[in-house]
Amino acid sequence: MDKLAVSIGASFTADPLSLFVPFWSDLLGRSVRFDIVPPAELFQQLLTPGAILHGDGRAPVFLLIRWHDLVTGNNGDDDGAQMARELASAIHAAPGHYTVILCPDEKHHYGAADKVFTKSLEGAANARILSAREVFTLYGIGLPFDTDADEIAHTPYTMEAFAALSGAILRRAIGAQRKPIKLIAVDCDNTLWRGVVGEDGVDELHIDAGNFALQEMLGRQAESGCILVLLSKNDQHDVDRVFQTRRDMVLQREHVLAKGINWRAKSENLIEIAERLRVGEDAILFLDDNPVEIAEMQAALPDICAIQTPVESEALRLFAHHFWPFDAVPATQEDAARVKMYREEAVRADERRAAPSLQSFLASLELEIDIFKAGPSDITRLAQLTQRTNQFNINLKRLAEAGLTEWAEQQGNHVFGVRVKDRFGDYGIVGLIGASSNGAMVSAELFMLSCRALGRGVEHAMAAHLGALAVSLGCMHVRFDWKHGPRNEPARAFLETVLGIEPSSLTSIAAGELAGLTYQPVEKPAPPVRAQIPTSTPRPRPRPMPQNTVDDRAIWARIAQDFTSGNTIVSALRASVKERPELMTAFALPASGLEREIATIWEDILRVTPIGADDSFVDLGGKSIQLVQIHARLVRALGRDFEFTLLFEHATIAQLAARLAGSNEARTSISDRASAMRSARIAHGARLKSARAIIAETTQ
Repeated sequence: MDKLAVSIGASFTADPLSLFVPFWSDLLGRSVRFDIVPPAELFQQLLTPGAILHGDGRAPVFLLIRWHDLVTGNNGDDDGAQMARELASAIHAAPGHYTVILCPDEKHHYGAADKVFTKSLEGAANARILSAREVFTLYGIGLPFDTDADEIAHTPYTMEAFAALSGAILRRAIGAQRKPIKLIAVDCDNTLWRGVVGEDGVDELHIDAGNFALQEMLGRQAESGCILVLLSKNDQHDVDRVFQTRRDMVLQREHVLAKGINWRAKSENLIEIAERLRVGEDAILFLDDNPVEIAEMQAALPDICAIQTPVESEALRLFAHHFWPFDAVPATQEDAARVKMYREEAVRADERRAAPSLQSFLASLELEIDIFKAGPSDITRLAQLTQRTNQFNINLKRLAEAGLTEWAEQQGNHVFGVRVKDRFGDYGIVGLIGASSNGAMVSAELFMLSCRALGRGVEHAMAAHLGALAVSLGCMHVRFDWKHGPRNEPARAFLETVLGIEPSSLTSIAAGELAGLTYQPVEKPAPPVRAQIPTSTPRPRPRPMPQNTVDDRAIWARIAQDFTSGNTIVSALRASVKERPELMTAFALPASGLEREIATIWEDILRVTPIGADDSFVDLGGKSIQLVQIHARLVRALGRDFEFTLLFEHATIAQLAARLAGSNEARTSISDRASAMRSARIAHGARLKSARAIIAETTQ
């Protein structure tokens, strides 16, 4: 089972997040682990190399921040703003990549701190900010605060609110690892709108809240650089009229790059569009309300993510907001211009077909290739290339931003970006060279080029640049760190042409020879025209999934359908009941009355059944954070307050029931019982002052 470790630091006690780990592990089909750092260690962890929150570029790091927890002075928002600056400085100085979740306070408001913090992190490559209020709204949490739990244990939110935060954390942690969707193909009738345009007519179509939300989400995807394609069995004129005349359409014509609107199988249209745009199956998402169309697409293209959209309006609205693959990494300048680039590529394709020869076509492009020494501002895009480039990637190495930055800073390493443009437009940064020099050899450890720039001599210019670098360093040979992968055949073919033999990790070439490499276009026969396959032609059966492989498509669909609120997640967690473990204590049935009432609460929170009257809370796997929930439930059930410490002192149901039933002593208030927590926070404030001094030294 795949493993996912997430590092979490919070200004408050965030241990309730760990209660949801078993639920998410079962649902996602992978081992999930939350490494939660105590609040008092937040700053020290950020500033200490090797610490969990310092970040190593591998495990994602999440920081849950409530400003009042960190403020030690009495100047309210001003102190919050100062703390915001200090935290931003610590994040800037740390090497990890952080998602900071700004969390609301029931009693205190730090608007200035939020603004200062957001402004301080503008343009930071290693940080993203998320609003917990937005998370709570997304998961239907109207009132997230738990005042009693905050006073007793410094846990400020309800279980439903922590459930929502756990989902938001995992959604972003998995999204950072998942290969991004490059192309979304979407049905029209009963998906983008209610009704069938060919039967109902343009004016009778209905766009409800679900259609609106889906169109809005698809529009954002297109604006972030994703290719949007319409696939519909309709007359194109009818569909075009919807976009031209319906004022309530959120999705506009400029969002759509390509269309497959005809009476052919949708898979045939998608195959042709994907081949023309050079997008692989595993980077395609197909959305359709019709299960037959989903099955046909999966049979023809087993590697794409084909998802049936809900029919009911509210379900479709929730789907649009809770379908995790819709999440996109922050758009770079190249991402935002991707659709424009693909339109330019379509014009190039038309020019190529009209040109008398490949050589004349390339000459007409007026190609400009700029190979430049990469700087810090280029790392985000270059790291994306390592994640996304498959076909022309000599060893399929994948590096996060932190990892690429660390590699680039090592002595003897050189990182170059490749920018290309022609008379039709700017391709952006499409290539990466990462070379290390050692003695008489330069090794190309990173050598990749986006497929949209292949076949135009760019790869030859990159190789020649590498040879020239070796010559300038006094190195005699260049070695390409070759490793065969499932889809990097174009890279293998290029290296074989350059090296003259089948490439291997040990094959090298003279630096001077490589520096003189030039591109000589070779005409290739045109590929055969794809025959139109009648819709009645049998489709290939879907390839079976390998044993022990998790079908992510089913998981994303289930999450977007069944787990769209904090309440549904908590309910599912409580429904996953375990049998009572084998204990040294014999099972004793709880007596009716108070013992049975306590047992019911224990079973609900510990998710264990049955629980005996003499079973120890610790032996049942209970955690201290669950005692806070048990205390709150018992106070409501009994209609009176009692000392929280009684739960620690009486470890079995029988002992606790006897104590509660026989106790007549005066009850202290919740605020009095929290005095120990306040004392701890005063000590925490002293540690924060020390941390401030460390920050000042680190960031000067």
